[in-house]
Amino acid sequence: MAKWPILKNYTGYKEVSDIVNTIVEFITPIIEKRQRTFDSDAEPEDFVDKWLMEMKRLEGKDVKSAFNKDLGFGGLLVSMFEFCLGELTFHQAEKNINCHLLLSV
Repeated sequence: MAKWPILKNYTGYKEVSDIVNTIVEFITPIIEKRQRTFDSDAEPEDFVDKWLMEMKRLEGKDVKSAFNKDLGFGGLLVSMFEFCLGELTFHQAEKNINCHLLLSV
């Protein structure tokens, strides 16, 4: 796309990129806050807690896993992005966006 930047105006690339960036900017601070306040001794309440619990369990271990280090955060971000994108697509006609409920905001 770099060689033909003018194509961005005709392909919808910019619009899609803006939507992706908006969702990621919305989700990232929520996940970061959940990660900071996560209590691994408490009973998990939702998908995010279970993901963070697995990340915590593998912390410091030399195990190849999608839950380790940056991959764990990135994987959680992608999963939440997909939940939100599915929510946006499913409720587009109703304009009812509830992906924040998945993140227990």
